[in-house]
Amino acid sequence: MKQQGMALVVALVITLIIGIIAVAIGKTALQNQQNAAAELDSLNSYTLAQSAMNTAERVFRNTVISDKERIYSDHANTISTTIDANADWWRDTSNWASNTVSVAGLEGNAPQYRIEEREFAPLSADLEEKNGRQFFRVTSRGEGKGAAVTILQSYIGVLAQKRE
Repeated sequence: MKQQGMALVVALVITLIIGIIAVAIGKTALQNQQNAAAELDSLNSYTLAQSAMNTAERVFRNTVISDKERIYSDHANTISTTIDANADWWRDTSNWASNTVSVAGLEGNAPQYRIEEREFAPLSADLEEKNGRQFFRVTSRGEGKGAAVTILQSYIGVLAQKRE
């Protein structure tokens, strides 16, 4: 006779355990959804930065073919800038407002790129060598719809003569 109230207690304990499991599953599903959204945003920002990088490299290549002098920062209609005094200029978002080119026609915030004229490296160890490689650094920035930002850098070298 003492077991009549026991079924109610067992049912309540089972209901409590099922409720705890349901809450845990719900939390896990929500966390997975947030992780997937963050990953998508990160992938989107990377894709935009890569698109800007591809555009910059294409512009550079086409400029070398059509008018090689325009790759140098001292040309009136240049596509590059001089080396920034601050080597980490790209870390500060306010620096992206100037001396960068926005790539139009892409979804989200327009990705940007900047081509910097870097050092000249002679082909031989002779310091008087006039022939060598002129290096340029391309930096691109893509921003996802969320908070993800991707910055990519690559170097381009072209055979050139040392400019005085």
